[in-house]
Amino acid sequence: MQMLELSPASPAKTKTISDDAIAAEYERTKASLNTPETRTIQQVVLNPEQVTAFEAGQTAGTPFETLVTNAGLTPTDLGTLAQSNVTDTALATAAFGLPQGGFTIIDGIAGKRAIHVSAIQPAREPTLAEAREQISQTTALAEARNEVSDVLDRVEELRAAFQPLTDIAARFNLDLYEANVTAGGSELSVIPGLNDTDRPRVAQAIFKAEEGKLTPATQLAGSANLWFDSVKIDPARDQTLDEVREQVTTTITTERTNAAIATAQDAAVKRIAAGEAIADVAASLGVFPQLSTQFTRFGSQDQTIDQTVAAAAFAGGEDHHGAVVSNSGEHIVFRVTAVTPAEGGLAEQANGSLENEVRIGIYGDFCNRRARRSGPACQ
Repeated sequence: MQMLELSPASPAKTKTISDDAIAAEYERTKASLNTPETRTIQQVVLNPEQVTAFEAGQTAGTPFETLVTNAGLTPTDLGTLAQSNVTDTALATAAFGLPQGGFTIIDGIAGKRAIHVSAIQPAREPTLAEAREQISQTTALAEARNEVSDVLDRVEELRAAFQPLTDIAARFNLDLYEANVTAGGSELSVIPGLNDTDRPRVAQAIFKAEEGKLTPATQLAGSANLWFDSVKIDPARDQTLDEVREQVTTTITTERTNAAIATAQDAAVKRIAAGEAIADVAASLGVFPQLSTQFTRFGSQDQTIDQTVAAAAFAGGEDHHGAVVSNSGEHIVFRVTAVTPAEGGLAEQANGSLENEVRIGIYGDFCNRRARRSGPACQ
């Protein structure tokens, strides 16, 4: 199988941007190229007595390190992060409002916690030398976008004239890819940037094509197009171990990764059940504990909590904890920190859901009874 891809990135690779053009673009855009401010953040979970001691120390100007040592605590290093990298909104707001060396006390999942900023790296503007490569690439890509539609028309004209892909690739200085493509499409990885959504569509188009027949372009993500010619069609056969080794390795790795995540998830739930603070469990796993906004059985308004996660949380009362896999495939360990009783009647959405469940139940009972009496099956 011969394949030719055309996207803005294709002609962009052939362009050379002059030093003067790069310098001019740097002056025009350097404000947007700034490296954001980062802070080195630590946190420590406090019990009520420690909260009192830290508040007194904060008033007296006692260093965070001294208070931690006196309390016999070991702070958790969260790393050097930009504010956009901190997913806990309360933590981000607190940490990026402190001076270097300062600390503050905020609410957390397991109670109060002290947030300390040990170092601040200010935002900085990159030099021309540092930004040269990025500017060259973005400028070349911008120029290529203006030209790619013209190249697309000319390629289509040559395809209509039955010109081989080898000649078209040479004429426009485009890369020609060759692979023995199977129905799964894994061999299409030879095409840089081909995403997982496009891969099955391309494989399907290839297997619908006939040997020696002209095929239309397949549109890809990112304003790209792909043409292919079936040079030879091999009949189906059993693959050898060497041919499937990568696929088998990926499958085994995925299974073991999922098993390891499930094991870590179960262990985390057991630690929380044993009384360990969820913040400490999260820190030991290298992740941020997040305090969610209030949500209903249907999830949260900002969609950070989907209905699957909400259903798991609503399976118990206050301090209920457990683990669940969200609709997007994320493994989530949770603990309920507060329950707000319902007020008034059910919302319209809840009424509709309950009515639908009742209908389904009645219809299911009806079908089961008909089946037991050898009646016709429900459709």
